[in-house]
Amino acid sequence: MGLIHLSVLGIPTGSRDAGPPLPVLILGAAIGLAVIALLVRSWRQDAPIARWAAGVLLVLAALGVLPGLLVANVALALRLAAGALVGLTVATLVLLFLPESGTDLGVAR
Repeated sequence: MGLIHLSVLGIPTGSRDAGPPLPVLILGAAIGLAVIALLVRSWRQDAPIARWAAGVLLVLAALGVLPGLLVANVALALRLAAGALVGLTVATLVLLFLPESGTDLGVAR
């Protein structure tokens, strides 16, 4: 998800209806970098606080794209991307906070 947030820097801005404002894109990329750094720290040091901080940032990023779904003058491609980002964020949060079940993947024997 952090890499997806970094990819928002490729969305065109500048014209009146091409995309989100540049500060929004920069904030999205900064969130992406922070999520990557926090998850690397969580993975290397088994730091649950870093995992929770990454989860909070992902929720904030998902809330940030909701106006793209609700505003009338947004291009269909951007609406689809915003909807996919929200869906991927929910899936990522579920996987991020899913309790570990060992090597048997929780299957009863």
